[in-house]
Formats: sequence, C-alpha cells, structure tokens
Amino acid sequence: RLSAMWYYEMEYIAQKTPSRADGVELVLELEYRKEGARFLMDMGTKMGLRYDTIATGMVFFHRFFMCQSFVKFDRWLLSAVCLLLAGKVEETPKKCKDIYRTAKALLIEDQLKGFGGEAWKDEMLIHERVLLQSIRFDLQVSHPYAFILKFAKAFKGDRAKVQKVVQMAWTFVNDSFYTTVCLRWMPHVIAVALLNLASKLSKIELHVSPEHADASLPAKAKWWDHFLSDCTEELLEEISEDVVKLYQESEEKKKKKTGQAGHSKASSAVQARKSSVPPPPPSSPQTMMDPAVQLAALEQQLKDPNLAPVVRQSLQIQAAMQKQLIHQHQTMLAAANAAAGQTFPASAGWIPPVGGMQSQVRPGWMNK
Repeated sequence: RLSAMWYYEMEYIAQKTPSRADGVELVLELEYRKEGARFLMDMGTKMGLRYDTIATGMVFFHRFFMCQSFVKFDRWLLSAVCLLLAGKVEETPKKCKDIYRTAKALLIEDQLKGFGGEAWKDEMLIHERVLLQSIRFDLQVSHPYAFILKFAKAFKGDRAKVQKVVQMAWTFVNDSFYTTVCLRWMPHVIAVALLNLASKLSKIELHVSPEHADASLPAKAKWWDHFLSDCTEELLEEISEDVVKLYQESEEKKKKKTGQAGHSKASSAVQARKSSVPPPPPSSPQTMMDPAVQLAALEQQLKDPNLAPVVRQSLQIQAAMQKQLIHQHQTMLAAANAAAGQTFPASAGWIPPVGGMQSQVRPGWMNK
C-alpha cells in the first residue's frame, strides 16, 4: 500500500509549498525540481545504478521539497543525498565518497558550495538525517515501470509493436520524474497514461487479450478500462500533458540555441569575408543527429510547409521522442529485460484510490 500523504492537487503545489512561502515562484521551483532530478539521473547513470534506484531517489527529492524550501536547502546536495538513501533502500548502496566524486565530476565549482568543501561527508550524512525526518521515514516507493511490464503482458497482437510502445512509455516514465507527476498521480495511473501517450504517438493501437479482459465490460470499452476503474481519456491526457510540455520546452530551447548559433555563424562569415579568409564549411546533417530511418522520415515530413499545425506539433513531439529513444535504447532495453525477469511482490497489485483524482486498479486481471 502507498501512503496517501504524498499525493497533492496541482493547486497545492502551485500555491502552498514551503518554497512558495519563501517567495520562490512556481516556474522557478519547477525548474529547480527539473535540474535536481536531471542531476540525480546523471549521477545514477554514471555510477551504473539500476533504473529503480534512480527513480526512488528522484521521488525522495520531490517529496523532500514538498516539506522543505529550495531557499533553505541546496538542491545539488539534496540530489546526492537522495541518491545515497535510495541506494540503501533499493539494496544497491554506494559509498558517500563515490557519490561525492561523481557529483564533483558533473557540477561546476559554484554548484559544489553546498557540499561544504572539505566537510562534504559530514554535510551529506547530516542532510541524510534531515531527509529521513522530512519524508517521515516513509521509504516505501512504487514506480510505474512494474505496472508497464504487467500491463504489457495483457496486450495481444504483434509483440514487436507492443514492445515499441513499451519502450517509448518507459522513456516517458524516465522523463516524468523531471516533473511533479509522481507527486500528483499514483504509479499505476501514470503507467496507463504514458502507455496511452506512446500508443498515440507511435500510431499503434493496444488491445487486451481475452484472458486478461474484464468480461463485465462492454465490447467497445477502452483498453485501459480493463485495468483501471473510473478513468477517462481526459484524465490520461492531463497526466500526459506535463511530459509533452517537457519535450516542447526542450525543443524551444534547442531552437533558441540554433538561432544563436546561426547568428554566430553569420557573424563569423562576415569577419571571414573581411579578412579574405573563406569561412569553414557547414556541418553535415549526419554529424548533427543519429541517421535513424524513422527520425529521417519525420524530419522529411516536417519540411512540408503545408502541414496542419496539429500535425506539425505531433510530428515534432515524435521526432523529439525518437531522438531520445535512439540515445536511450540500449540502456532502456537492458533495464526492461532485467525487470521482466523479476518477480514483483503482491503488494504491487491492488492499490486503493486516493481522493477523487485517483483511479483504482481492477484487481481481477492481476490474479489471472
């Protein structure tokens, strides 16, 4: 069972967090959360930690800052401390010195100030105690990964297509920890929402096999109705929205950087002409992105000036997803295969709903 105290309405996050009380605006707090979670992900990946350990650390990070303020606690230090505690909880412990060494390799000097210089070990251990007290010693964390794998076994049809949807949803879950999704929705609901998003973007319909279907439901029931009760498509889209925004913001930042780079190149060309020195040849597209067939096809479609805005937005999101999938494919596939061989505890089955926003897992199919 999961504790209900760690789930919040967006209104509460927007107005009543300790950081808001200290004058930190919502946009800045969300940026701090994203930076801390990304840093934790980078540390965990660099240290070869399992995906579930990294995810647990990010959940601890988000929960801590629902109790404490970004004004009073250094986000870089707390990210490292959350990873330290997560390693112990998930039985993949790492020594303080190894985490600090990794953090030191990833951060610039100003970002390391919170570690206290030579007293870094004392600072980490002291803040670990503060972390435990802040999260009320509640170390039980469940993630959407297990539910994605459980739900995937219930789908019928081409296994290669189902695997493609699962891989894309897995990536979405990874990135969802950069947002407040894990503070607002329970893991089984997040799993369904991101499987639905992956299904839409990959244009692969999901269908539940008869042995996993709920016979009491009408024939036209949505696939997620077999797993969740009282769940609407609008609710799933609301959950997916944060993840989609994350990619849209990433694309906007890339465009700004590209624009700045273009301006710099133009300036360089002018200077080159003035000095009678020919400018360097432009970079080949092949050196700028992975030449994956699907990505190339998407980029080609985006060149069409007559695309409808909705279609263009969908293609841009798919292109962003494909870039991440190419980058993360090997790591993600290895993690998924490892997880598929695990036996998940019975407690990962039925989880009670929290408030009116949460949907309840239908318990029947879990026992089939």
